Amino acid sequence: MATISIQRPPSRLALVLPGGTKENPITIIPLGRVGTRQELCRSELDELVRATLEKRGLGHMTEKIVEAAEKEYEKRRKTYEASQYLRKLMKMKAEGATLISAGRQKWVPASFRKIGG
Repeated sequence: MATISIQRPPSRLALVLPGGTKENPITIIPLGRVGTRQELCRSELDELVRATLEKRGLGHMTEKIVEAAEKEYEKRRKTYEASQYLRKLMKMKAEGATLISAGRQKWVPASFRKIGG
């Protein structure tokens, strides 16, 4: 039985296990704040996830379910970061900045220097 690997950035508060049916609703396991007494250690979290999935009758699929949950988390995190970046660009645009491309999907305010005079 392999140890479950879960990303633990300080902003992540819970592990969302997929499901979504009437028999197997979505399960949320709180992770606690990183660096506090509320934080679950790796073995406690592993036991909690396995016990929760065993109650739902999905103990044999633990690794696959956690892997799917991690992929969903990564997708949500990247979507959130992209929306924050887009908001920043739109705010700069609203303030009158001219944006130019500075590489693949990178934008910076343009600065034009005076020539002559």
